[in-house]
Amino acid sequence: MKRLSALALTLLLVLSPAAAAVKPYRIDVTDQSRFDGMETSVREAIRLGKRSIIVDIAPGVYFFKDGHLVLEGMDWPQVELTIRGSEGTVLVGKGKEGIFDGRGFSTETCYLDSDMQPVRLCTDMRRATRLIIVKDKEKGLCVLDTGDRKLTVSDCRDVYIQIPQWYLSRVYPVRSIRRGKILFEAADLSIIGLQYNVNADFNYDMQLPRYRLFNLPEMRGRWLHACEAARFLMVSGCRFKSLALEGLTFRGNSAGERLVHFHFCSAGSYAVRNCRFEGIMREAVYSSGTADITVADCFATGCARRVFVTDEFSSRASVLNNRLSGNGVALMNDVNILCRGDGFRIEGNTVADFGYGAIGVGMHYTENPETFRVTGVVCGNEIYLTAEAFEKAPMEGLMDSGAIYTSTYHDDVTIRDNYIHDINGPCDNRGIFCDDGAIHLKILRNKVLRVANSYTIDLRRVASVERNPKSRVSRTNIGNELDGNTVDGPVRFECRGGVDGCRIGKNTVLSRKEAAAVPAH
Repeated sequence: MKRLSALALTLLLVLSPAAAAVKPYRIDVTDQSRFDGMETSVREAIRLGKRSIIVDIAPGVYFFKDGHLVLEGMDWPQVELTIRGSEGTVLVGKGKEGIFDGRGFSTETCYLDSDMQPVRLCTDMRRATRLIIVKDKEKGLCVLDTGDRKLTVSDCRDVYIQIPQWYLSRVYPVRSIRRGKILFEAADLSIIGLQYNVNADFNYDMQLPRYRLFNLPEMRGRWLHACEAARFLMVSGCRFKSLALEGLTFRGNSAGERLVHFHFCSAGSYAVRNCRFEGIMREAVYSSGTADITVADCFATGCARRVFVTDEFSSRASVLNNRLSGNGVALMNDVNILCRGDGFRIEGNTVADFGYGAIGVGMHYTENPETFRVTGVVCGNEIYLTAEAFEKAPMEGLMDSGAIYTSTYHDDVTIRDNYIHDINGPCDNRGIFCDDGAIHLKILRNKVLRVANSYTIDLRRVASVERNPKSRVSRTNIGNELDGNTVDGPVRFECRGGVDGCRIGKNTVLSRKEAAAVPAH
């Protein structure tokens, strides 16, 4: 056999199929029909043996159905699938459209105007003139007095009232509004402390109830698109080399399901990059039991509840360099970014005007921490309220929160080098809040300034957690460290007695004048 020359051997290697890069197989989506057939096109490409598949969605508005792209139980470890758009590629949840008459209104639905922009169908938050009166405990009938005797609404069909209650809020159907008195039905009526839950703000901090109204008659009579579809992408029990969403704008859905859900996927990597999320009613991106998922360089605004979530079954999640502004508008005790599980990294994000909380980590003490590891880093994030949101926060926010919020259980979580500033709300709205006797936290080199009504950093002892028969955490307030932080207000760092592994290092306290000189951004 003749011996090949070095040049010939090199050419053979370069030109061989194994050495050559896999040429991407493109699926061009240019109209609604091709968009509707996207899942069929992807499956056909894989059936044909394509390894690198790019779905290019051209600029335009496309309407996705519920479960538009569902991939379940697919074992494709050699396949790289990218679904991407460009500026002007907008994906909207399908639904009903036309002149809105108020019928069938739901606070779980995003409504869009004729320009496909989200619209608010509610009033600003207002304050009652006295405590809510329970008229009929069995039926849950309650009366809220607005004090405005000119306020009468003849048609209360599908009108709702939302009432903040301590650290969450509830929405109730309105029976009637006459001479400023709102009769509504609270199906969850219960006693908290000395007051009914509808007066929980008063029970917590002696504040009269706040409320806002949805779907009043003056909000009707214009063309609207009511988004009924909830989920765009579901990937469950699959194995890919990689799967990514890039450059897409999602605008409006309903709260029935998560918009993008990765569920117990293995091997490879999963990513959502450079996407926009507007008016999403439940989680925009949710990872359950999936490793190596990345959410990076995205923007979100006007989303109702949590935006990016990775659960306790997930591992090595990265939430990086995203910008979030004006989310958490449903006024529930949700944070914008929540990571649990092993090896997460929340870094370089900017979170403004965030509702209840911006970033959350850890597991509740009643869950089963022995089954999971909770480890990760929260670093280099900036969290704040803009001047307008800061001014409105006492009326528009919830109580007993933290810009960064941690639950009780962690194995090893570090919160470092974050800049948290200009935080406000109705009551007890902290900078960093380590709740319910949190354990194994390192709080290092954070800058926490201009927190209006509570602690800059609060790690409190809650002995009742250990006494709770449902608690899975036998010893709270252990393994915590507080060092190198810069604050301009009070800090609470409570430890157990005796040797508990807690350490307080050198932290810097600025005067209010010094803190005011620190740039906002």
